[in-house]
Amino acid sequence: MRTVLSTLIARLKEQAKRFNPALESAPVAILWTDEKREWEGVLPKIKEALPELFSLGAYAPDQCSGPGVWLRMVADGHAGKVGAGETTIIYLPGVGNGQLRTDLRGLKDDPQLSPLAELQYRGCFWRQENGKDWTLRAFLESKRGGLGLKVAGNQETAQALKAAMGKLLMQNLPALDAVTIDERYLNDLINPAPDETVLRWLTAPDSIQAENESAWESFVTTTRTRFGVDLAKGPVEVAQRILASKPGDAAHPLWEKYVAHWHSYPDAYEVFRGIAPPDLFQGAERYPRENDADEKRLAEELLKAASLEPLTAVRAVLVAEERHAVRRNTYRAGMCPS
Repeated sequence: MRTVLSTLIARLKEQAKRFNPALESAPVAILWTDEKREWEGVLPKIKEALPELFSLGAYAPDQCSGPGVWLRMVADGHAGKVGAGETTIIYLPGVGNGQLRTDLRGLKDDPQLSPLAELQYRGCFWRQENGKDWTLRAFLESKRGGLGLKVAGNQETAQALKAAMGKLLMQNLPALDAVTIDERYLNDLINPAPDETVLRWLTAPDSIQAENESAWESFVTTTRTRFGVDLAKGPVEVAQRILASKPGDAAHPLWEKYVAHWHSYPDAYEVFRGIAPPDLFQGAERYPRENDADEKRLAEELLKAASLEPLTAVRAVLVAEERHAVRRNTYRAGMCPS
């Protein structure tokens, strides 16, 4: 399967072959500059599939990371473990290609870049045709050296892209030709069941946020757009919006999910239970607090009927049936109030 990751690796490897053997020597290294550090979050995943990829940073040879002087040794074959016939690729987070493409005298006091600056003459840059760094969006979107995919241009997509890039790398590239990569698509990659996550979050907000880690901020934005609820306002307000939703409302799919699978979210009942209906038109069939009150009234009515004459008791039970029967067909029928 041709994935985004495998194609990215192919593009990097192709760069080492772009020279004229009759006039030039093969590059000793490919310099991958990333001034905005957009690729830094997924670099470990790329390194797993690309052992000749090294990065500028703290000295950690087992993680293919090290300072400039060590990376220079890797490029010259005196350190690191680059396979025969492979070209060292050096990722430079926080460094723009313009910083290296300058008079070497201007870098003489930079302990990290000065050992690498000379590699621009014996190596080559991996960058866009316009000379700019490859950003995430540019690589996905560009038809010249990139993937030529459709990517939404809004800020929400840019934010979600950073969080979802790790999973996007593993997607089948031909399948992406048929989609527009936007914040909804990306957040579905991160969390394929957002309605389920919201319902779980109602009773464990801290742990669910921790599960999502760096993707949390993007997920909050998505749920605000998709379901009309703002998780930043807390579980109680979100639960109020869910309970008050009507067919056609953005939040109604959350209510439908709960009704269909309430047994999967047993603790959510306690959150809903503390919320009173906003008006008299929504009662027991939706609000647990009202349902519990009706159950209590029904018990009192039946207890009272037990002390009446048989015919009068039958009439009392029929009245109770007419008043309470509607709740027999709701999701609450299989649950008992505590």
